[in-house]
This record gives sequence, structure tokens and C-alpha cells, in this order.
Amino acid sequence: MILFKWLSKQLSKSKDKNEAVEISTNLNPQSTEKHGVELSVKMVTQTIDQCLEEHQEEDIYKIYLLMSANKCEEAIALGHKLLEKNPQDCELHRALMEAYFKGRNITPTYLELSTYHAKQAILCGFNKEMAPERLAINLEKNKCFHQSLQLYNLILENEDFKFSRFCHGDYDKFKKRKESALKKLDKALDSENDILFTPQEIEQIIENIAKTNEKENLEEKERKKRLAENEEWLQSEYDRLFAKPANKCVEEELDLKNELPINKDEINFVAIDLETANAYRGSICEIGIAIVEKGEVVTTKSWLVQPKGNQYDYFNIAIHGITPEDTQNCPSFPEVWKEVYEYLKGKTVVAHNTSFDMYALRDAFDDYGMEYPEFDYYCTLRIARYIIKGLYSYSLDIVLDHLNIPFEGHHKAGNDSRGCAELLLKCIEKANCNLEKMEKKYNFHRGKFAPNTFIPHLAIKNKPNIIKNLQEHPELIDEGNYFYGKSVCFTGTCNYGTRKELLQKIKDIGGIPCDSVTSKTDVLVVGQQDYRVVGEKGMSSKQQKALELLDKGQDIEILSETEFLSRL
Repeated sequence: MILFKWLSKQLSKSKDKNEAVEISTNLNPQSTEKHGVELSVKMVTQTIDQCLEEHQEEDIYKIYLLMSANKCEEAIALGHKLLEKNPQDCELHRALMEAYFKGRNITPTYLELSTYHAKQAILCGFNKEMAPERLAINLEKNKCFHQSLQLYNLILENEDFKFSRFCHGDYDKFKKRKESALKKLDKALDSENDILFTPQEIEQIIENIAKTNEKENLEEKERKKRLAENEEWLQSEYDRLFAKPANKCVEEELDLKNELPINKDEINFVAIDLETANAYRGSICEIGIAIVEKGEVVTTKSWLVQPKGNQYDYFNIAIHGITPEDTQNCPSFPEVWKEVYEYLKGKTVVAHNTSFDMYALRDAFDDYGMEYPEFDYYCTLRIARYIIKGLYSYSLDIVLDHLNIPFEGHHKAGNDSRGCAELLLKCIEKANCNLEKMEKKYNFHRGKFAPNTFIPHLAIKNKPNIIKNLQEHPELIDEGNYFYGKSVCFTGTCNYGTRKELLQKIKDIGGIPCDSVTSKTDVLVVGQQDYRVVGEKGMSSKQQKALELLDKGQDIEILSETEFLSRL
């Protein structure tokens, strides 16, 4: 990823494709060694082709960085400089629309200029994200309700006018805006004779939007194709590295089936998902729940929440598509939680990755001085790791795709909560046991909220010694492997396998797996660290011990997970 970002920067300055291929291939020797020169060059070339097609994106990104730093005038200057080269670039008009709106308090005319660039973005065929909604908001701020009605009619009466996957300006929202504008016509500062778009411009908009739709559909097909190819490769690599002997797989499958059928009437829970507005974990801006009764998802609900100060980071907006305008008139977290908690009382609660959702809830309760609610909860991400073996990633969308469970869109709280519920139902079916039995079977304990109490969902500490329980596979020993005969230890969470799987791989090739750093340790592999455990230093006790041994002259190697996998 760093290489690709570097390429994008270089290609925005120079379009020498052959030189870029040569440089990037030399910079990525692991890829060349792993895939061969021909395939590696092909992969790099495809990436460069994409960078060449989108070489201006890096500069547009700078505009948003300047906005994030409240340097609106610099962002505007850069936008106009780029617009001189391509005055019909709808992406640039959209960026200037945002920059002028963000800086509207600097100069009164900036709101008018934001409106102008919103119109230009739409005229140039920009149908996604915020252009139509920004134009609507600006018109309403200026009480131009007749012109806003023209915009709403244009959107609602033309089927080709669609929106991005982030669903900015969905049809229901524009219907409500139209109804509201009709009630305010007596307060309008414009008249029926004021025209937002001429008939010729409307024809141009519809034509350009049709082109944009066609382009987006092709891009989406290509994106899905590339994603499928990447996932297929990652899965094959995972299978190659962590394949288990056939008899072991059979044993595990049989173990799951030696249970009586589960009673669906006993399967009742609520799945919850949260989205946040900025880097602060308690800045909840959307809550979604899916209610499961007798083994069926009976309803899904979601609420928009106004975070404190209604402050958003562009990074978060890019993930879920929720904007300050969406929540400016929404109730705060304490108000919304009163309604949400009515559905959770007396129920078991689940979430996919409770280390985010439940800690976000805890931070929000603390931030508003609220008493903790009372419910037990489980993490479907951890449960999926126990039951659905062999995936390179356990992100909700990837697990659901693997299980062929329909999923309408990631990072929408309602959709994600339903996906989480469907995933747990499938895990219960596969394991053929309820959540209480899963706790004993997979050696973890549920999380819990209660007044003055917060307990996370965690593996039980007195779990069996992993090292002692590793299997012997002498036929897999590889004396030519980099880790043969070396003492290898792991710290943190690894993305491409559980701790046990990675240690088993070391043992299989003839390495020496260990669970602590000592003077005999040759290699320490560092995965993702949980900052709640490692604290401000960001290092585990194993990392600190390894550094101390290095300072004393011991020959100990510290590798990232990626470096470790490349040497297997």
C-alpha cells in the first residue's frame, strides 16, 4: 500500500509508465520472489494503469487534507488551480463546493460560491455523495424554496438520477425535503420565475448522469472482479500456509455434529452496531439493531445520533457516509439510548467486534455521565473465528460472503446489525449449540454491562497451554525454511491466522514455538497491539523484553506479521 501511494505521487508528476514499472518492481523484491518476475510486473503494471487513470486524485486528496486542517482558503486556491486544467472535472467542483461551504464564516459570499460549484458538479454528471444534498441545503439556507423544489422534482422524477453506495440524498430524504419546502413557500425570498436549471441544462444533467452511471457500473464490475481475485489469492495462500491434515479436519467436523438438534425457540437475542463521527470512540452518530426471536430476524431498526459538537472527520464520513447535515437536527446519544435500551432490556446482546462497539458505548456512557445499562453480550467476530475455520479475514462482509449470506452494504448500522445477527444464527447452526454451551466448548466468557460494571468478552485466562497441545507432523519438516531450528515467539493479534495456527506452522517446519521471550528466543513476530493492554508505550511486555535483550547484545530478530509470512 505504501508503494502504491508512492507510485500515485510520482505518477501525478510524471507519466513515464515503463520507468515506474521498473522502479516499483525493484522496490518490491518480495513480490517478485513470491510471484515471479512476469506476474509481479503484471501486478505492478495494473496498479500503475489505475494510478495513471486517476493521477489527479492525489491532488484532490490534498484539498480535503487542507480542509481538515481548517485551511479553507488554501484548499480553495489549490482547487481553482487544478480546475484551470480541467474545468469540467465534477470531482474538483465537488471539492470546491465543500471548501467554500466549510469556509462560509470567513466570507459571506462563500455560501453562494458553494452553491455555484454544487450546480456545476451536478451539470458535469456528479451524482454521488453530497453534491445534490449540499445544493439543497444551501438553497434552503438562502430561503430559495422555489428553486429547491425544482431540484427535488428533477431528482424524484428522473430514474437515471441515482446515488452512491453511501446513500447520500436518498429518495425518502428528498421527498421529506420537498414536503417541507412546499410548506415554506410563503417565506421564500425567490419567486416561481427564478430558474435553477434551464431545460437545456436539465437535458445535459440527465445525459451526463447516464454516462456517470454507465462508468460507475463498469468500475463496480471491475472492482468486484479485482476483489474476488485478491480474496481468492489470499484464501489460497492461507490454505497453503495453514492447511491441516485431513484426519484433523474430519475430527473437528464430527465433533460439531455430536450434539442434539438445537431448539430454535430458545434462540433470542439482539444484534447491535454503531458508527462513529470522528477519531473519538464515543462519538456515536448511528445505532442499528436487529431483533432475533425464535431463531429468526424479526425486525431491524436504526437511529441517527448527533455526536457532541456535531463534529465529523472526513475519514469517518468516507467510511459510513453520514455527514454533519444528516445529524444536525437529530437527538443526542442519551435521548436515543432511552429508546434503544427498551429493545435490549432482559435480552442477550451481540456485536461484531465488541472491542469497538462495546467500548464505544462505555465511552459514550462515561462522556454523558450516564449509568451503565444491564445486559450480557457476545462478540460474533470471536465466535466466527472459533467455528468458521480457514478464512484469511473475519471482517463482517468477508465472513458473510464466504457463507453466502446476502448483505446489503457495509458500515450502515441497520445493515451491519442484521448481518451480525445472520452470522450468529449460522454459527449456532454450524456448532449446533447455544451461546452458553459455546462458552464452555471454546473456552471464553461473555461480556457484561451492569451498573458500575463493565466486563469485556474475552478468552478465559486459564486456557490450556497452547505449546503443549501442538500436534506432531514430522512429515512436514522443512530444513530449508528460514525458521527451521529457530525459537519463535508471537505477540499481539495476527491477521492471517490464530496464535495457535501460527505456532503450529513453526512446529511443522521444524522451528521451536515458544510463548515467552527469553535469552534463547531467535525471532519475535509482532502483530496488532491492543492499546488498552500495552498502554501509551504501544509495546507489549514481550516487545520490551526483546528490546532489552537487543541492547545487551543478544541476536534476536523482531519481525512484522507481513515479514514473517514472506519468509515462511
